[in-house]
Amino acid sequence: MRQLSWLVILELLFLGWRCAEGQQCQRFNIGLNDRRKISDDQFTASSFLSPETAPFHARIGDTQGEGWCAQESRNNEYLQVDLRRDYVVCGVIVQGGIHGNVDSFDLEFSTDGSFFSPYSKTLVRVNQQEEEAEFHPLGPYPVGRYVRIYPRRFRNFPCARLDLYGFPGPKVTCTPQYIIAEFKKAHYPGLEAEGMHLKNTSCLADDENATHILFNIPLRDCGTERILLNDGYIQYTNEIIRRITGVGISYKMDMFFPINCKYDRRETVGDIRIELPAATTEAPTSDATSLKPLQRKISFIGWLVTLWISVSGLLTLCY
Repeated sequence: MRQLSWLVILELLFLGWRCAEGQQCQRFNIGLNDRRKISDDQFTASSFLSPETAPFHARIGDTQGEGWCAQESRNNEYLQVDLRRDYVVCGVIVQGGIHGNVDSFDLEFSTDGSFFSPYSKTLVRVNQQEEEAEFHPLGPYPVGRYVRIYPRRFRNFPCARLDLYGFPGPKVTCTPQYIIAEFKKAHYPGLEAEGMHLKNTSCLADDENATHILFNIPLRDCGTERILLNDGYIQYTNEIIRRITGVGISYKMDMFFPINCKYDRRETVGDIRIELPAATTEAPTSDATSLKPLQRKISFIGWLVTLWISVSGLLTLCY
């Protein structure tokens, strides 16, 4: 009985911590309802039922439409929002539409619009009423510029309105020596340098003060990867990871920030000069190139031998 009581207490403490985390998150609305921040063309979808259910009507509080609804009653339809930059998404509010409701849904995130990573679990709405909007805290926090919602279980048609909460990714500056990643603490509730590191866990933050956390990411160390791109550029990539431990429960990764910088291959990168080969009409083979110095040596020796024979012949004639 005593053991059960302790389990209940730990569970209540954990739920209280999660609730406080959710309340902090709701202070950071990304601004889907503000057309000055997120324009209509930043909303897209796999399909929509009518002009009144077009993707941009998915804004919560939109009075001109009926919420987004897909054209078919299938669980692979999705609504997508392009945030135009990477965000750390800490929570989402989901509401149904006039022609349908959402009972459960999945989220996917992408930094480039091509490869999408699914959130770790399917989220379930408690309220069955279309007009009820529920806040769902996320953890570990996913990062992405593109956010997709897939209604999995729904009534009538897959319909949804939504709002997103989160913080913009770090400011990244590409320099010839290293990549600078700067976190503004005002954007991240409770963010501290402790527990943050690069791919190489021994590479920690370089500076922390009351307002910022700074990483100087070397181009040739700390797990930084070098990728040759087809467009004449080199891309250096690393990751900044934040780990956090809750009340008796450890999260694998609370925040994950992919960091990328592109450099022209003809420019100086760090201590290495990388240049593209000059274009030629007919490139010599490596064998021909290596034989040229030898051919020059043989010609010179032959000339010396010819000169010696000629001189010897003249001396013989004279004497």
